[in-house]
Amino acid sequence: MTIVQSIVKSHLVATDKEPRRSRHMWPWQKWALEQMQPSKAETILDLGCGKGDMARHLITEMGPRGEIVAVDPSPELVHEAETLSYNNDMERRIQWMIGTHHHIFYRDKSFDKILSEFVLKSVDPDDSLGELQRLVSNHGRVVLLCYGAANNQVARISRKLWEWVVSYHRFVGLPVREYLSNPLDQSRLESLLPAYHFSRLSSRTWLGGFIYGLTMEYHEP
Repeated sequence: MTIVQSIVKSHLVATDKEPRRSRHMWPWQKWALEQMQPSKAETILDLGCGKGDMARHLITEMGPRGEIVAVDPSPELVHEAETLSYNNDMERRIQWMIGTHHHIFYRDKSFDKILSEFVLKSVDPDDSLGELQRLVSNHGRVVLLCYGAANNQVARISRKLWEWVVSYHRFVGLPVREYLSNPLDQSRLESLLPAYHFSRLSSRTWLGGFIYGLTMEYHEP
């Protein structure tokens, strides 16, 4: 089954409004989980957590004292995430919050690792990178999943399909948030990293560059 077929299948199966755990993991999610190395972290920040699928996977691989702060701007998605984790003792170590990177009122260097799920945009990437720099510990790892520019046929088709999926979710009353506005070009993002003392560790692209992942590490000057 191709990635495009998987996108259609996984989004057509849920037409009810009851919270449900996702049984499907995208290739970029699997890559991000491997890059995060959660077993080596005690505190993780998950920005753009959605229904919390990634946060729940991460907490199962962390030690018994591991904690996650999971943040999303959609109240409906955060409510679903809390509902899905209510009866799981391990997942109670996840703190769910409504907001963006502007609402992380934690002291500097509070997190060993940070996962950013489709949060960075081209409008003001410096603002986001500055907050990531503030929150991550020295030698801490940040894994970014981003939408890139649709500058080839595969990427353009993928974007159109994603737009259809978002429209479908709205039509059936499922909670969504705006993912696709102002995508941030990967080369532009990588050019900004040195100014914030981040070093690039690895990167990967999917769907013709429509989605890309970037792993970076922070080093105090």
